[in-house]
Amino acid sequence: PYPQIPFVLLLAGLLFYYKAVVEGKKWFYAPAAITYGLSFYTYLYAWTFFTAFLGLYWLALLFTKNKAHKQVLLTASAGGVMALPYLIALIQFQQTPVALDVLRRAGIEFGRQVQWLQTIKFLAILAFFAFTVKHDKRFYFFTTAIAAGLVGLNSQVLTGRMILIDHYLVLVLTPLMVIVGAIIASEWLKHNKLKSSKANAVDIALAVLIGGSLVYATAAQTAFAVDTLENRFLPPAAVDAFKWLDANTQKDEVVLSLSLENIVLTPVYTHNNNFIPTVFLTRAPTK
Repeated sequence: PYPQIPFVLLLAGLLFYYKAVVEGKKWFYAPAAITYGLSFYTYLYAWTFFTAFLGLYWLALLFTKNKAHKQVLLTASAGGVMALPYLIALIQFQQTPVALDVLRRAGIEFGRQVQWLQTIKFLAILAFFAFTVKHDKRFYFFTTAIAAGLVGLNSQVLTGRMILIDHYLVLVLTPLMVIVGAIIASEWLKHNKLKSSKANAVDIALAVLIGGSLVYATAAQTAFAVDTLENRFLPPAAVDAFKWLDANTQKDEVVLSLSLENIVLTPVYTHNNNFIPTVFLTRAPTK
C-alpha cells in the first residue's frame, strides 16, 4: 500500500484550516501552514490537492469578503517557502535528460482527457450534499475541498500529462466522501428530530470513526517506516564504491551496472553519468 503519512497530513491540514477559518480559532493557522509545507515532501497528490484547495478557498473567501482570506494567503505563502527546496529540486530534475524516461517508468499518462465517469459520480454526490445540509461555512469549506479534488483528478486537461491519476481517488476524494457522508448522516438524524442524547452519540461515533482512521494511518506509517528503515540508508559497500568512482574516474564518464538501484544512484552520489538500458516499461533508446 502507498505510505500513509500523506493521508495523515492531508486530513490534519484540512482539520487545522477548518478550525482556523470555520470555527475562528486563529492559533490553528500556524500548524496549518506547517502541514501544507510538509505535504510537498510526501506525495505528489497531497501537495497538488492542497495547493488547488488553498487557491480555490482563498478565491471564495475573497469573493465573499471574508477577512480570513488574508490569513489563508499568508499561511499558503509560508508553506510555499517551506517547499522551496523541493520545488527547486523538482525543476532541476525536469531539466535532466533522463527525466522523461523516469516519468514514463513511473506510469506517466499523456493526453488532455477528462475523467468523465469519476467526475460525474462525485458531482452527483456533491449535489446530494448541497441538497441535504445547511449552506453554512462548513458546507462551503468541504465543497471547495471536493472541487479541489476534482481539479486534481482532471489536472491533465491543463498539464497534458499526469502520473497515476487514479491516486487522487485513493488519497483525496475517497476520504473526503467519508467525511461528507458522516456530515450528511449527522444532518439527517438531527432533521428527523432524534433525541439530543442519541444525536450526540452519533456525532461522537462519527468523530471516533474519522479519528480512528487517523490513528490507524499513523500506526501503519510507523510500522512501514520501522520495517523499511534499513532500506533508507546506503550500505557501507555502496558508499565505498561511489567514493572510489569519484576518485578514479573522469567527470561525466558513463558507468555501467547490472543493478537498477545503482544505475539510478550513480549520478546522485558521484560525478558520473549512467546508462539506462531498454527494458520493460521504458522507451529509452540503447544508443
